[in-house]
Amino acid sequence: MRFSPFARRLAQLAVAGSVLLAVTAAPALADTPTSEPAPTDLSGYLFDDEFNDTTVDPAAWGILDRGGDASNAEDQCYKPGNVAEKGGFLQITSKVDSSCKGYKYTSGMVQWKKFNFTSGTIEIRAKQSGGKGSWPAQWLLGSDCQAANLTTEENSYGCNWPKPGSDEIDIAEFKTSGPSSVWQNVVSGDSGFKTCRPDVSASNDNFHVYSLTWHAKSLVWKVDGRTTCTQTDVVPTQAMFLIMNNAMGGGGGGQIDPADFPQTMLVDYVRVKKI
Repeated sequence: MRFSPFARRLAQLAVAGSVLLAVTAAPALADTPTSEPAPTDLSGYLFDDEFNDTTVDPAAWGILDRGGDASNAEDQCYKPGNVAEKGGFLQITSKVDSSCKGYKYTSGMVQWKKFNFTSGTIEIRAKQSGGKGSWPAQWLLGSDCQAANLTTEENSYGCNWPKPGSDEIDIAEFKTSGPSSVWQNVVSGDSGFKTCRPDVSASNDNFHVYSLTWHAKSLVWKVDGRTTCTQTDVVPTQAMFLIMNNAMGGGGGGQIDPADFPQTMLVDYVRVKKI
């Protein structure tokens, strides 16, 4: 999700070999969204948020108030007012809005404020944001960036993307610039993008469970319980934290159609299990 100019070129090369998945424009909210029940036994969990409260847990999540990543040429800023928790879901809304100086659009981004992990299975049940120009993602970033990312869109204050400790794993990243596709990547050190090739359809007008199992020597991605990718060449070894956002335009969203907005990402739960 976080691109330098060099990484953007690697991304262009990587997507040429990716299997493309259908991404269709979605309404701002699902007509009849259904929240799945919470686990009854949390003894095997490192983290769990079912988003069943009326406000986002301030101890667990940071809600960002800053510009979009300039290195991605994003067209939105992130505003706390675009993030809400209600109806059993975390809601991140993207819309036409010029209230941020220099931007024509606003959206939302949340991240773990303090929690991070190095091994386990993370599961996210979500309905992605649709619309031409959307760039929704659920991704992990190295903990060296955890404090800095709350306030700044560029590498600073110990964040040195994509070096170890500041590298990333994309659990699910939907791009609508060019052919629509979902990426499940590792971006680490000087290795560039290690991009898997999902062979399942996962449109963003429905809920899906996106998961990543992080072992010491492998990464395994799944969509709705089906293994989509396995990576053993590059496996980060330092702790990472979760980011969930919907960028607009730029290197991954492409040209925005204002008529398609507002759009809302719905997240039913985030669970991290021990392995």
